[in-house]
Amino acid sequence: MSTKIDLQFVKSLDLDLLEKGVEVWIIRIIGQVKFKTIDGWTRVYEAIIDTGAPVSFIPKSIWTRIESKIETDYVVSGIVPKKECSLPVKVGEVNCMVVGVKATSNPLRIKAYFAPTDKVPLIIGLYDFLTLFRLCCDYRRQEVFLET
Repeated sequence: MSTKIDLQFVKSLDLDLLEKGVEVWIIRIIGQVKFKTIDGWTRVYEAIIDTGAPVSFIPKSIWTRIESKIETDYVVSGIVPKKECSLPVKVGEVNCMVVGVKATSNPLRIKAYFAPTDKVPLIIGLYDFLTLFRLCCDYRRQEVFLET
């Protein structure tokens, strides 16, 4: 039997473009996650569910307080292949759960990039996470959820 874990859409205007007279809406899928600690589980954190991110991304203030296994150092770069547009990270594993209003996932062990700063958002990416769930998304109906 499958379980539905509710997510939500968050919509905001791109203020930088609006100053230039161009209206562009930023639409994100947001979910709630908890991470395993030595003493149990963290509070619930809001995370961007990003189907374009290959791996989850965890800010420093979170990953330094949870149980994590660091495997190696790495450099992440995006669509701009310049050194100044890259970020050195640690790659490792954490245990987490997706928390919905009516349902919570079983604990998951996922790969993640550990950021050296808090200037990055908490991002849930495809590998080890979205490959375990079915993401159902209908923006026009404002329905979005993960299905186990």
